[in-house]
Amino acid sequence: MTDSKDFLISFTQRLKEQIGKEPIGLYDVLSSLPYSAKYQYDDAYLKLEEMKEVLDKILAILYHPHIIVKTNEIVLRSELSGKLSHESFQETMLDAKLWKEKSGEMVPEYVHSVETIDSIHTYENRFIALLIDEMDEAIDRVLAELNPLMESIEEHYQHKEMSFGKYSPFHDMRKNRYPYSSFFLQADDTKDKVYNLARRIKRKTKNMKGTEFYKINCKPKLSKNVIPTNILIHDKLYSFCYRYHVEHFRKAEQENRKREILYYNYFLTSFVNCIRKLNLLPDDPSLLSFGREGILELYPFAFDQFPFEFHIKADPENLILKIQVQVKDNERVLSETNDAIIIRELYNEENKKLIQTLRDHLILEEHYDTVLLATMNNILREVDHVMTFTYYKEDTEVLLGDLLTSMTILFEGNKELYTGFCPICGHNHIRYDGSLYQCGDCQGTYHMFDFEEKNLLWIRSYRKE
Repeated sequence: MTDSKDFLISFTQRLKEQIGKEPIGLYDVLSSLPYSAKYQYDDAYLKLEEMKEVLDKILAILYHPHIIVKTNEIVLRSELSGKLSHESFQETMLDAKLWKEKSGEMVPEYVHSVETIDSIHTYENRFIALLIDEMDEAIDRVLAELNPLMESIEEHYQHKEMSFGKYSPFHDMRKNRYPYSSFFLQADDTKDKVYNLARRIKRKTKNMKGTEFYKINCKPKLSKNVIPTNILIHDKLYSFCYRYHVEHFRKAEQENRKREILYYNYFLTSFVNCIRKLNLLPDDPSLLSFGREGILELYPFAFDQFPFEFHIKADPENLILKIQVQVKDNERVLSETNDAIIIRELYNEENKKLIQTLRDHLILEEHYDTVLLATMNNILREVDHVMTFTYYKEDTEVLLGDLLTSMTILFEGNKELYTGFCPICGHNHIRYDGSLYQCGDCQGTYHMFDFEEKNLLWIRSYRKE
């Protein structure tokens, strides 16, 4: 498998070699870089086999886990107790409230006893629960990289509803069908083996997370900096799992930040290269340089595509690309939109809340019209506001070109009609704030203005909330 980190490290390294210590022009950097790579199915299969072996060891532990024996002092009715230890007998003799008179004699109604409990809630077993979580996230990452290569109809057409009509997917399929409709990538034995093994591993981790062992030991979660106890070192099963954790997951938090930076560098460079190939870069192009943490820094720049003017700037601290688009009539700005692209290598349940918080800040406090997430691994499989941008597919330039196009489409439209009718979804719940129209159903926004003696409509946000 071409590991995403390996490719992105190589990509950033080549960038650094081209750029050097001093900032230089974009044209000198962009042309020689590789922007895609083939997925290595043979390597992927070997890594999945290694994951399967670890899960087999975990499964053996789940059947026969290490236990600890706990003893608790309890008070029982005397007829329910078994043989008392010397200590329990003495405690019973000294506890007067346990005794009562019966047939003229004092006898113990209750006695002190000791209860023995076997527990699997141990440090080592909590580590195994942590490893199950790590393995589950790792296989999600693998499946997220594989899924774009095993394309679906909804992903191909980038929407979740299949409709009928001249512009429907079915019309497109019928038009291009010869001898039968197929845009799916054709599989071979190796691809089949990799995908099927990955799905089997996912089922295993899911089943493990449903066991009583996992439910008992998953909380509280351990730190990834696991302490090597005697059991983790000397027990064959636990030791095998511990060594795998150290090699693959121990520095995960620092690694995640590094991966995000590497992916940000790749996306930012791809975006600027797309502009270059569209001949939209200015004569005096912006400059690239590397800042702290190895983050690629892009100096702000602008370019024209009449009647539009683009202003591009990056936010390296938060790994965001910001795009302002203006419609201009000579020097007069008729309308403008501000869009932001959050760039993250991974999109899963763990970072979903953080991304949503950042998105809310951009919309509510910085007043961006549309906030898009670009990600290499769309584990949550969401479509709205999410663009899967992976170098395993060769159409990344198409995606970026479509992104720019979506910001620059003007429609001729009747001003009176579209003040009460949404041009995006067709509903009539329209709000107007004095310059911008917003649909209460799809949350799409649009602006209408006069340009060259025509009534024009500019959709500023297509995507649903």
